[in-house]
Amino acid sequence: MTIVLENVAKAYRGKAVVAGICLTVNRGETYGLLGPNGAGKTTILRMVLGTEVPDAGEIRVFGERPRRSGWLTRRRIGVVSEHQTLYPHMTPREYLAYFGELYRADRLKAQVDDVIERLGMNSFADRRIAVLSFGMRQKVNLARALVHGPDLLILDEPISGLDPGNIRDVRDLLLQEKREGTTLLMSSHILSEVERTSDRVGILHNGRIFAEGPATALAVAFGEGEELRIELQREVQQEWLQAVSQIGDVRQARAIGSTITCRLPSGKDLRAAISQALTQHGATIVGFESRHMTLEETYLTITTRALDGIFAERAKHAVAKPVAENECSDCSR
Repeated sequence: MTIVLENVAKAYRGKAVVAGICLTVNRGETYGLLGPNGAGKTTILRMVLGTEVPDAGEIRVFGERPRRSGWLTRRRIGVVSEHQTLYPHMTPREYLAYFGELYRADRLKAQVDDVIERLGMNSFADRRIAVLSFGMRQKVNLARALVHGPDLLILDEPISGLDPGNIRDVRDLLLQEKREGTTLLMSSHILSEVERTSDRVGILHNGRIFAEGPATALAVAFGEGEELRIELQREVQQEWLQAVSQIGDVRQARAIGSTITCRLPSGKDLRAAISQALTQHGATIVGFESRHMTLEETYLTITTRALDGIFAERAKHAVAKPVAENECSDCSR
């Protein structure tokens, strides 16, 4: 495993920010840390990097304690911090060459040119950083983390302030890094991007990992079931809507134009029963479309509810799991 946290705790001025977290990030995995402001995301990243020291517990990165790791271990890590730290008098090309040399990049010029190309920075690579837009500077910030070819990327809000085109560029680059075996641990408030890039996510609440797993499994464990859209050949009649509503386990059936939308319990396939009921009432079905909750919807569901028995009950048969208040998230792995 690339990163291991065991019973890690951290407090500031007597207030617990991280409260006994256990976490593993496997080699080549992308893990997303989610949570509201103050949940402990940035503190966890800083402790993994060794810039903050835990009050209790143990952290290992590549098998070593961050504060004691040597240069050869540290150069395997690339970092995008929450705040940009750039040298405004330099150009991006000069800046990347400077940091590439500090990290002893194997093929310095080639690696600088490569990361500029991959992030679409050619048009401003030779302009002074001082005159660049925020989004351009954020790309320089990310390029610095990549220029030496790290095995682990620590990313704190890597796409903050970027427009949709630049977000796509960064997403494509992170997915490429993932395909090439780079391990990624990142925090972001743009949940749609976390959903697209992460293998697993951990949702923090009051300094603990409240729930953890693949985004789809979290949606099954904590969501309101599957949304099913039934497209009909013509506008929905009241008797058709009523026929669907009367089928057991169908919830929240509603009609818009020629479409009936309803919710079903996760794992329940009622399309045959719905087809039969509608056909008996003279309706012609064009097609079905189903979807689970998005990560954003799942996150809002989890963070706006109290920790109670409903989560444990729903997660009994799911891959994702809630994490009890006195229990580590995954020290057993």
